Amino acid sequence: MAPATPVENNGQLTAAIQQAKDKIADLEQNLDIAQRKFTLDSDMYYGKTNYQDDKAGKAALDTEQADVTNKKRELQEARDILASLQGKSSPSSDQKKQ
Repeated sequence: MAPATPVENNGQLTAAIQQAKDKIADLEQNLDIAQRKFTLDSDMYYGKTNYQDDKAGKAALDTEQADVTNKKRELQEARDILASLQGKSSPSSDQKKQ
């Protein structure tokens, strides 16, 4: 019975690693879109002659910048989780080689 438990854990770990990779890919795509949108909106805002008077536009840019920052943080957290999971899987791979 003891050998079955590591195999189950290894399967769960492999699934968790794949989920983390999928989440990272999704977060990277969302971050890319958010950054592009922010860049375009920023260009539109600062392209106006009296952009300083556009308080609503500045507020929208600030909100978008905060969104980009939050997405970067989420992506880094997901990458940290993946690294942790991969660190857990490495010792079991080494044990199988022995």
